[in-house]
Amino acid sequence: MAKKTAAELVAFVKSKLGTAYVYGAKGENLTQAQYNALKARYGSMVWDSDIKKVGKICVDCSGLISWLTGTIRNSANFKATATKILPISKISQAVAGCAVWRSGHIGVYIGDGYIIEARGSAYGVVKTKASARDFTHILWLADIDYSAKETVKTSAGVSYYPKTPYTGVSLVEGLKAIGVDSSLTTRKKIAEVNGISNYKGSAEHNTKLLNLLKAGKLIKSSAATVKKHFAKTSYKGISLVEGLKAIGVDSSFTSRKKIAAVNGVKTYSGTPAQNTMLLTLLKAGKLVKP
Repeated sequence: MAKKTAAELVAFVKSKLGTAYVYGAKGENLTQAQYNALKARYGSMVWDSDIKKVGKICVDCSGLISWLTGTIRNSANFKATATKILPISKISQAVAGCAVWRSGHIGVYIGDGYIIEARGSAYGVVKTKASARDFTHILWLADIDYSAKETVKTSAGVSYYPKTPYTGVSLVEGLKAIGVDSSLTTRKKIAEVNGISNYKGSAEHNTKLLNLLKAGKLIKSSAATVKKHFAKTSYKGISLVEGLKAIGVDSSFTSRKKIAAVNGVKTYSGTPAQNTMLLTLLKAGKLVKP
């Protein structure tokens, strides 16, 4: 069975927020017979009050991960089989989809300092701040693929990085959250295929790239060879309309709106800033065709 990706794990646990907790449950609809069996096996770890959860989907901490992967492990086995382990003090090196662990408990790091965990019978599946909990280690799980750099394909042949779950203001952290190398060299390559030919890591450049990443519109650097671009315009002025006309392209508002959409401008209204950005791409031969 193919491994699930880190991005899939993050999306999965987010979708399970609010699920009820019962010790030993693995994501199934709890029946009276299952409750009785779990109670007999685990004793006081299964609360008497958990009987009220019969008829509901229930899960425990390790089950939250096993529910997705299909491989049943307890928290200790997740650690024993991990491909990489770091102390929790190295949380800045974690990527979204890593596990956070302490003896007897496990959760999933989703980026930006937050985790999702099946915390206990009194809580269910909740989102918490990692720094407010008592986890001791970060795990790269054997059942999760952390090498996959997932992309979203469009009909225009352009490949985009998936939307980052990161909600902060750092491009580096936004890329890390989807498992992408965030080194300056990589960011330069990403910037180049997204219309920034002189990337130096400025706040302006990083904000533009991060906004595209959050919108799911950041073009994947390795996709440069498959993108279809308009030819460079010979036009030297400042009008996008005239720049498009110079290469024989329909410059109507409807056409420009379609062009803008595949170049990261989802709410094109013809503002000077939007037109300038698109014209700059056109002059550089980097304006993607819809």
